[in-house]
Amino acid sequence: MARLNAVARVAVVATAAAAVVAAATPRAVAAADLFPQTPDEYANFVLSSMNESVSPCDDAYKWACDGWIAANPLPPHKDSVSRFYGAMKQRMQDALHPLLTTAPLVNTKAGMFYYDCIADRDNDLSVLRRFGPTLRALVTSGSYESVVTATAVLHSNSGGTPLFELDVSDSREKYGEVLLELDRPGLGTSRDGFRGRTPHWRAVQTAYKVMVASFVTLAGDAGLLGGAASDGLTGAGWATAEEAAEAVYALEERIQKWKTAGYKAYKANDAQPKYNMMPLATSPDLEFPAAMLATLQVAAPKGAALVKYPVYFRELNAWLKTAVVGNQDKGRAVLQAYLAYKATREFARAELLGPSATAVYWAYRMVVKQTSRPTPRRARCFTRVAKRFPIAISGALIDNFLSADKIAFARGIAKDIGVAHGELMAASKWMDAPTKAAAQKKLDSMDAFVADNTPNDKEDDASDIDVTRGDYVSTFLSADLHAWRAQWHRLTGRAAHLVTLRNWETNARHNSHRTEYYIPAAILQTPAFNPAAPHALTLGGVGRVMGHELNHAFDSRNRNYDDQGLLVDWWSPAARAAYDEHAQCLVDLYDTYVPPDLPCSHVRGKKTVRENQADAGGIRSAWRVWQARKAAGATGPDNAVLSAKFTPDQLLSALRKHGAACSRWRSSATSSSRTATRRGSFAWRAPSPSSHRLPPRSTARRARGTTRPSGASCGEERVGVREEDFARVAIVSRARRARSWCAGAP
Repeated sequence: MARLNAVARVAVVATAAAAVVAAATPRAVAAADLFPQTPDEYANFVLSSMNESVSPCDDAYKWACDGWIAANPLPPHKDSVSRFYGAMKQRMQDALHPLLTTAPLVNTKAGMFYYDCIADRDNDLSVLRRFGPTLRALVTSGSYESVVTATAVLHSNSGGTPLFELDVSDSREKYGEVLLELDRPGLGTSRDGFRGRTPHWRAVQTAYKVMVASFVTLAGDAGLLGGAASDGLTGAGWATAEEAAEAVYALEERIQKWKTAGYKAYKANDAQPKYNMMPLATSPDLEFPAAMLATLQVAAPKGAALVKYPVYFRELNAWLKTAVVGNQDKGRAVLQAYLAYKATREFARAELLGPSATAVYWAYRMVVKQTSRPTPRRARCFTRVAKRFPIAISGALIDNFLSADKIAFARGIAKDIGVAHGELMAASKWMDAPTKAAAQKKLDSMDAFVADNTPNDKEDDASDIDVTRGDYVSTFLSADLHAWRAQWHRLTGRAAHLVTLRNWETNARHNSHRTEYYIPAAILQTPAFNPAAPHALTLGGVGRVMGHELNHAFDSRNRNYDDQGLLVDWWSPAARAAYDEHAQCLVDLYDTYVPPDLPCSHVRGKKTVRENQADAGGIRSAWRVWQARKAAGATGPDNAVLSAKFTPDQLLSALRKHGAACSRWRSSATSSSRTATRRGSFAWRAPSPSSHRLPPRSTARRARGTTRPSGASCGEERVGVREEDFARVAIVSRARRARSWCAGAP
């Protein structure tokens, strides 16, 4: 491409290009094992993370994590790393990579897609030209129909979701009814990318405009701008790529304002339901999405959609009619440049245009993440392939690393966690009999999907994906078209099986509308799970996570759903009042906690109460299962090295509770994320495997009843909060403020 080299003239892009190419070359990786092989290896795995010179009663986090932190520097492509989910994700990908690149898996659709994805490719804009006729019609016609058609083509041909997003899911209000949801679009940068005034966010804004200018240039080279394929930037009325980039940036700022207006209107009406059911044919605000859906021949059930922010769609539709159809302030050229930029960015992110365009994308992303290298291509390709072939990837993971005995062991723990939760509810002194019966009925309806690889009905039928060996671009487009079609299968009726978290994902999730929770196969590995180790460790790991997800069914929001997933008030007035009183106790506890590293701030208990409830209930359920197994003598294999240092109770409540929470952050990233955001909440909570962000300075408040420590300067806070501070809070909450975990109880 003649002008593709223009991208390389941007110095930061050239640097990123070299990094991307270097990361692209496939290399041989030995298959990693998800479990240490011998008891001694496992003991070393646990002990190597620790600093035994520190007393756990003085500093539990240093005691459990100093060794791990010293041995695990931050990779250049990450702003954070954790021992739990982060390390397990990397180990799982390392284990599957050699399987996907060798026979027999390399000859399957998933294997061929993965192998071609990680291979090197040349710069090529030919695939982008597919959007040329449609986008040029915006200028030559300027009709409302041309805008609808252009947006529909991008939506259905891997070109992104530029003006609004849509989804299909079970209704939030009525059980069993499948509905179409319309929402505001995601933009190329965050709200702080438009409004932030710190040095970091100013750098993000500059890098973003460089990326937009580069992609608009490529779009012009591909014939997406102006009224003719040969117009390019100048023919489309833009003096320079930077001028076009400024116009695109201004339009995204305008869209961000519409999004904010929609949010404010939603928040201003407390009586308004969470989602509005709006008829597509007769709602003026929804004229544009209704027209696009009609073009795509998508029929919404009952001709209606769930819309949370109708004001956004009203503002969007008004602008399209005045600025684009009426061509005010170069509205047609602005929208054309914006849609061309979005399509080019999506193709570059998917690595369909070659290494130079991908480098442009990652040059910007590295500024946002404050990293020195892009995410390795192997990791990007793994996620891309796994999303399109989840059953094949999950099958490879389970077949090669999880025996039937290991899966049965994990499912047995899930069953015991459910029993323990029921016993705790039955023993409750504040729930009356009718509410207990309803709660038990809901508990009985809960399904735990542990390493379950049942396909999601038609959505997981990948037979329509055409995979051509050596042609990554055509394979990607076919796979993406499959994903586009798959979502419409849900409109035909409520799926009998719809797992929303796949086995290759290192996470866990509760689904209140389907009364089920998911424990993927990927987290059934060390350090969270190992049947060959003392069972106290697994109960403190995966057992706690299972209890956490099960307790989400009864947290402050999900407790309002009944055993069928209906939003129904099944609590007696007395039980509801008692629940609120107990929840407020937990809120107050977190509200009064002042992190030592942020002496002018405190945790927002109300913002984090649901996760804190799940954390507290999860460890309590796991502890009850452990006590029952210990009484029955079913404590699992002994480990002489660990048993010589810790009691079985300490293995669960100390090592697992704190050792799993080890993490480290890039200090520049944590300080900027904390000080740059204008709005938000202090989202830290009790220790969990999830990632946490620091609070924005404007929302950090000094704790009630506390004073600033001597010498503390609120204006100079830059140090990241350590997880041990929140581990201590969880210990206090679970110990009923009376017993230390050092005494053996969680």
